[in-house]
Amino acid sequence: MIDDRTIERINAAVNIVDVIRDFEPHIQKSGVSYKCLCPFHNDRHVGSFTINPKKNMCYCFSCEKGGDAVYYLMEGQGMSYPDALRYLGRKY
Repeated sequence: MIDDRTIERINAAVNIVDVIRDFEPHIQKSGVSYKCLCPFHNDRHVGSFTINPKKNMCYCFSCEKGGDAVYYLMEGQGMSYPDALRYLGRKY
C-alpha cells in the first residue's frame, strides 16, 4: 500500500506534459498549453485534447474526459491506480 504522504509527494513532483510525452511523442505546443490526439477515444483531430502544464491537468473537448497525470495513466494507458503511482514514483 502506498501511504498518503508518498502520494502527495509524487503528485507535487509530476509534470503532466513530460508524463504524456512518454506515450504521445507528437505533442504540439499551442500558446501556454499543449495538444495532441486524445488517448481516451479514437481521435483523428489534433487539438481536442489539451494539456495545461500550469494546472497539471489534461482534458479532451470531444469525449469530455480529463484529469491529472494519474487519471491519464489509468484511462489512457490502462494502468491500475497503484501501477500509475509506481510509474510516477519511479519517474520522479
